[in-house]
Amino acid sequence: MDYANLLTTTATACRTQCEAQAQCRAFSWVASSNRCYLKEGVPELRPGPGVTSGIPARFELGTDRPGNETLVFPRAAEE
Repeated sequence: MDYANLLTTTATACRTQCEAQAQCRAFSWVASSNRCYLKEGVPELRPGPGVTSGIPARFELGTDRPGNETLVFPRAAEE
């Protein structure tokens, strides 16, 4: 499923590389090696220490990932 791997210094740089290529459907960045793996498909999620994975933002337009809003947005004061 990986079609390319390259060196990047951050997970954000890896995602940027993925977003720049129409073929890229997902990426995984391995912190210990600074390796960025670009994928032509979206594999099942699997926990991995020191690995950051994701999909290009173009696939998440109009998408909500519920669950963390209370951590991101302050609660409105009760009236």
